[in-house]
Amino acid sequence: MCIRFSKLDDPTAERKQQLEDSLKFQQFSRDVEEEMQWIKEHRPVAESSDYGKSLVGVQNLQKKHQGVLNEVTSYEGNIQRVDQAAKELVSFDHFASDSIEELNRELQHCWKQLKLLAAGRTQKLSDALEAQKVRYAVWTESVKGGTRPYFCRFSNGHSSFMLPPRLPLEV
Repeated sequence: MCIRFSKLDDPTAERKQQLEDSLKFQQFSRDVEEEMQWIKEHRPVAESSDYGKSLVGVQNLQKKHQGVLNEVTSYEGNIQRVDQAAKELVSFDHFASDSIEELNRELQHCWKQLKLLAAGRTQKLSDALEAQKVRYAVWTESVKGGTRPYFCRFSNGHSSFMLPPRLPLEV
């Protein structure tokens, strides 16, 4: 009877290893899915085309965007952790190495895209801030000079101003 049970040790150990490997793959897949979901939730903020309609609006958007950048920076450790787990699983010749590499490649690609979008938004908000500063400076100079700017409201909801044409000075 003992011999019959001892014959089950090898298949049982092998099955145990297969189940543990399967569990590791499922955990890795879950981790990738969680990180992809986080990226998906933050992507619309990073690719937003709202750059503010006024100097204060742009400054507020920059503050919000800085918060997003801080989140992205602090979250990078999670992405690196998943990347390291993928490399470890592949190095141990996991049965799902091809799937693990593909999932990790997709995650890394999406992560890089998010970072590029966030950097692009940073630059565009900086450009918008400079434009609003110039706009404000022109407006204040026109008010100081005694001319009042004409305001126009466009169909897209943005407002702008134009200075009245200067009349030629008569001598």
